[in-house]
Amino acid sequence: MAIACGLVLASCTHKVEDFFSEDSATRMDEQQKKCLELLTSSPNGWIVEYFPSQELHYGGCTYIMTFDNDNYVTITGDVSVKMGLAAPGQERSHFSIKRSSGVVLAFDSYNSYLHYWSDPDLNKGKIYDGDYEWVFIDGDSERMEFHSIKTRHRVIFTKFPETENKFDYVNRIIDMRNEVIPYLYAGFKWDTGDGNPIELIDQAETHLAVLSYFPNPETEPDVYTTYSFRYTADGLVFYDPVTFKGVTAQTFKFENGSFVAQDAVNASGAPAEVSMTGFHPEGFIHYDEFLGNYKFYYGSSGQNSANVEIIKNVNFLSYYMLLDGTNYKLPLTYNKAYGSLSLTESVVETRIIDGVEHTVKCLPWDNPNGGSYSWNTKGPGMDFVVDRNASIFTITFQDNGKWTDKTCTGWLFSIFNGSTRISTDSNKWSYWKRLEKISE
Repeated sequence: MAIACGLVLASCTHKVEDFFSEDSATRMDEQQKKCLELLTSSPNGWIVEYFPSQELHYGGCTYIMTFDNDNYVTITGDVSVKMGLAAPGQERSHFSIKRSSGVVLAFDSYNSYLHYWSDPDLNKGKIYDGDYEWVFIDGDSERMEFHSIKTRHRVIFTKFPETENKFDYVNRIIDMRNEVIPYLYAGFKWDTGDGNPIELIDQAETHLAVLSYFPNPETEPDVYTTYSFRYTADGLVFYDPVTFKGVTAQTFKFENGSFVAQDAVNASGAPAEVSMTGFHPEGFIHYDEFLGNYKFYYGSSGQNSANVEIIKNVNFLSYYMLLDGTNYKLPLTYNKAYGSLSLTESVVETRIIDGVEHTVKCLPWDNPNGGSYSWNTKGPGMDFVVDRNASIFTITFQDNGKWTDKTCTGWLFSIFNGSTRISTDSNKWSYWKRLEKISE
């Protein structure tokens, strides 16, 4: 042990001395100069492949970055979709080339395109674990490689062609993404042509570019491996090469409804073939089918009725249900894997009372068992399940099983001042029975 420690100590001492030697400083100066010269050498900028998060949980994105000699960078990219922009724009911000444990490219003034991944917004649950300082590894006038200081992931720069328009290029990536996402696939089947494809599951409910492989889904549902990718202008590319059934591939082109590998090889390194085709689970119901007007039946025997409408909130992810005769907007979550919707305790209206802002919340209500209701419990609620035997599109309601010894049969609407419940706003919406669709 003492010898090992001595070796480590000697090694560390050598690195420190080497770092501050004249030769080391000269090399650092040369690398710093090289990095800046390369960044500014491409007049139309660089295609930048970026993957945030240490665990690659969120997939990757593509930027176009143009660097000038005044230490400003102009950035655009397909992250504009996640930012909620109707079309990709661009922002100009400051950068610097710093010396630390190496030559570091630092984006040291705010740019919403890049800092989207590193700005935590706790109110929206947005914590992507991104960063904005990348160590320069090496490169030339066509390609550069950096490593994220925070995650150690590669950040690849490829020279953007002078004949291309950056907004057209980014829009082609967005179009590729939009070509696939509306199908709401449960995942993709990795098919080598042997008649027994591998299923890669899209677990994300927010259209992230991540697929998961479950080796034993029935017996070990919590054991899986994830594979992160980013969309390109004509397909997708994984962060690392992916291997299944002896075939390895990384880059795929979208052709005739499938992603076809462009670089597949077998275990011997010989060219091979593999494709990925989207699939749906049995009983899949598309997001759009839930939109429309319904007759809502409620009461102990379903004797009461009202008109409701289900409208879009976040496309392909969530809805609002509007109750006729009220200002309530009930937020519903879409579950594509099961073809169902869900509702839990939520704010459904904001209201000013005596000059003070109050909220109206829907609270899970177990009316048959003493009229119990709950708030601030996070979880209890109701699933909206399609009755597949009904002659018209009909949704029934089921407790979601998260309320211990209670059952959610309906909803009590209550007024809150902050976290304090003030009073009941409406208690007539008990015993939810079904929704019957009357129009799109």
